[in-house]
Amino acid sequence: MHFLAAVDILLYMSKLLKEAFDALTRLPEDDQERAARAIIDFAAHDGDYRLSDDQVEEVERRMASKDRTYLSAPQVRSRLDHFGI
Repeated sequence: MHFLAAVDILLYMSKLLKEAFDALTRLPEDDQERAARAIIDFAAHDGDYRLSDDQVEEVERRMASKDRTYLSAPQVRSRLDHFGI
């Protein structure tokens, strides 16, 4: 990237976003790639994530189940990793 273009980008970032990018540069390359895809996806959807009617029904069904179980944070992380999230 041209130096002046990089400077222009930095001028328009918030302080927190700059800190986030600084933190990302210390991650391994594959983690940087995942983070970049997540940021691009977030920007493309303008943060507007919605469940479909079928997804809402499934969540409601599972929440109403007397046999529902909960996952620990490591279990959630493992499942997200499995799907590349």
